[in-house]
Amino acid sequence: MKNVLMLVSFVLIAQTAATYAQKPAVKYIAVKAAEAQKTLKKRNIVILDVRTPEENAIAKIPGSVNHDFRSADFAQQLSALPKNKPYFVYCRSGSRSEKAVAMMRAMGFRKIYELEGGFLAYEKLQKN
Repeated sequence: MKNVLMLVSFVLIAQTAATYAQKPAVKYIAVKAAEAQKTLKKRNIVILDVRTPEENAIAKIPGSVNHDFRSADFAQQLSALPKNKPYFVYCRSGSRSEKAVAMMRAMGFRKIYELEGGFLAYEKLQKN
């Protein structure tokens, strides 16, 4: 009986370890506007603007790619992106990027930076 309990315990522990080993940890980092430039200089970072194309046309962070959070196929657009690259996500004020980051985390993106306060905070800092 003791051997059976030990065997069952071992199998459960092995299954749990295998489950955690299969899911890479998602690293999420909130970035203040004052620290954004430092983060944006990181190697291979993808700058993801989740605002509307109209907002993006007015002003944007140089080098950013635009995927409209409000578009009907936003989740499909995200799923087409490589999950192993680091992403710097921003919107106008932080609400849409927060939701986009939650989706990305659920999809298994590995490293995500989010601009606190959104483009408004970034732009305000750039003007000072």
